[in-house]
Amino acid sequence: MKGVAICFLFMLMACGESQEERQLRRARDLRDAPYPIQTHADCAPGSRRGAAGFGDARYTTQHLRYTLVTPRNYDAARAHPLLVVFAPAKISRHEVERVTGFTAPSTAAGFIVVYADHVALGSETTRALGEIAADVAATWCVDESRIFHAGHSDGGTVSHMLAVMPDTSRQIAGIAPSGAGVRASDLEVYGCPQSRAVMVSHGAEDKQFPGWGAETARWWARCNRCSTVSVRDAQGCQAFQGCAPGAPTRFCEIPGGHARWPGNAEAVVAFFRDLPAGTATKQ
Repeated sequence: MKGVAICFLFMLMACGESQEERQLRRARDLRDAPYPIQTHADCAPGSRRGAAGFGDARYTTQHLRYTLVTPRNYDAARAHPLLVVFAPAKISRHEVERVTGFTAPSTAAGFIVVYADHVALGSETTRALGEIAADVAATWCVDESRIFHAGHSDGGTVSHMLAVMPDTSRQIAGIAPSGAGVRASDLEVYGCPQSRAVMVSHGAEDKQFPGWGAETARWWARCNRCSTVSVRDAQGCQAFQGCAPGAPTRFCEIPGGHARWPGNAEAVVAFFRDLPAGTATKQ
């Protein structure tokens, strides 16, 4: 498992945004959720006091900062799927929010989405990042069977590791790491966790971690009890066949090198959105 301090594209794209520009962008990105007709409450009235829209500079008990976004028409009585997006090295939550573009597709699909600041990676800081979901669920109405993690580079590494570490893995229904500094041997140290949805993306010209994405995708396909057969899906990704219920497994090779964000926020959200709740199976 490696962390890297090179994300030039992120820095280039994210620099120079003023507070006014951020507010205007956020207003454009925020969407209403398509709530279905519902006759029961998922959270008791008044039990979750989180506000709708953007909640900036939130802090966990470990003093990690994150930005939280709900749908514009957030309903505190309805349980929402949660997507936590982890940052590449030296990248702030604001930069990740802007560059990855998860806000619009996530809120339009009824997700709460969180952008976490980067912290230097180690076993303890990785576990601390894994506490973000519980911190959010204490104040906002979260469907705890539908918690998902994504991130690029160091953020992808965090997504992988939280999904296999025994004290954090059970809370995660799916991951979408990209450009991660993780090999199959790093994951094998922990052994296969319970099955879950996995969508791995990796740059075809990534010289920092060449071929590591395909390697980890194959490891997850084995853990998810997929067959060795794969087909190209509508996004051109390699979709493994016959996987365990609730554990579709994909590998998406994208153009470019390590520093390039794959730009697939809509595809990631759709991948998670279409999963039935509570279908992950134990090994």
